[in-house]
Amino acid sequence: MSPLEISGSSLLARPRRMGDIRALPEGGVSRLALSDADRKGRDQAVAWLKRLGMDVQIDANGSIWGVRPGLEDGARVMIGSHIDSAGTGGLYDGLAGLMAGLEVVAALNAADVQTRHPVAVAAFTNEEGARFAPDRIGSGVHQNALDLAAPTEAPC
Repeated sequence: MSPLEISGSSLLARPRRMGDIRALPEGGVSRLALSDADRKGRDQAVAWLKRLGMDVQIDANGSIWGVRPGLEDGARVMIGSHIDSAGTGGLYDGLAGLMAGLEVVAALNAADVQTRHPVAVAAFTNEEGARFAPDRIGSGVHQNALDLAAPTEAPC
């Protein structure tokens, strides 16, 4: 088995590319959930997942899942985070888990490593809650802490 190698250059390039989407003049980004900027970020994430050969799925909540099959079906090893930012977030606002997941899958692919369990890279919807309350909706629905079908109060 080949050793896994993480590419520092691609690990740093992806957040910079995502940071170009709705960059703020004073630095940082503003990719509010379900805005045009968030959509562009989501489109970029889907393109990266597909480029890595992952099966891309979008759940009823809008969260993005890239799945790399394992030798066995069953529980997935999940790596991820979100793309939406706070109103004025930093370059890495929310991206660390997604970027790490992309790089792990790239390293597995490059070393021709087949994992026992499927690996899923996720980008959850509306984690910051800067535009829609409550926050952590994507991960909350995934963890059954929030009911997708339950009505929520509209913000004032």
